[in-house]
Amino acid sequence: MQNLSNFTPAQRDACLPVVDLMLECSEVARTEGVLALEKWQGKQESKFLRFIVMLVVDGVDPDLVLSMGRTLIESSGHEGAALLERMMLLEGLSSVQWGEHPHILEQKLLCMLGEAYLTRRGTFMVQSGKIY
Repeated sequence: MQNLSNFTPAQRDACLPVVDLMLECSEVARTEGVLALEKWQGKQESKFLRFIVMLVVDGVDPDLVLSMGRTLIESSGHEGAALLERMMLLEGLSSVQWGEHPHILEQKLLCMLGEAYLTRRGTFMVQSGKIY
């Protein structure tokens, strides 16, 4: 899988909306149930996202979902922002499938973009040598 440090600031900025999309997905799953994601995914443009969501909705084992998603990413030939977007979508959907809290999901995805994005969104602050 691609080293996250290889993405440019412009590529990272282009993928920032993925964080909000995954938070929306998480909210649907938490309030309406995972099966409600079937309707939600029908409104999404990304074929990759729709594919992974349907695996989740169908109850495929989370490890198999990750494995299939990673294989699809590695075989896709995507580069730059398109590659980073798919990596973030897979991680986000994995968090949704595991039922992780939306705040953790947000931090996980922002970590993929870098410290500056954690700070910018107010989820990562360092004061007096302590991380908050």
